[in-house]
Amino acid sequence: MKKLIVIFFLFISSFSYAQDTCFTETEVINISVHIDSLEYLDSVRTELLRNFKGQIQRYQTLSKQDKLISNYQDTTIQLLTAQINQYQNLYAVTKPKWYESKFVWFGIGVGTILTSSWVVKNIK
Repeated sequence: MKKLIVIFFLFISSFSYAQDTCFTETEVINISVHIDSLEYLDSVRTELLRNFKGQIQRYQTLSKQDKLISNYQDTTIQLLTAQINQYQNLYAVTKPKWYESKFVWFGIGVGTILTSSWVVKNIK
């Protein structure tokens, strides 16, 4: 009962303090223009926000692509390093020996000719 009386007095007091606010026509027009400008700004900001979210998604995709390219380049570098090592091993295996030198064979040829001519000359 006590709550009902409090609610009743609150209800009556709200009607007794109600104010009738009247705006002039210019104030209503100004309020309307202000509301329209705020609605326009809200729509512009909503569109900008949508564009920014799209840009963020594109940048995230671009970042993923850059990471993939970087990983592929690292793999390429590793493969090329392995290929260089294999070429170095191949060179070490197929490198000409000391006895395969042109100067050695030239010296042997000159020695053979000189020896044979000396032998022929001394055989009389």
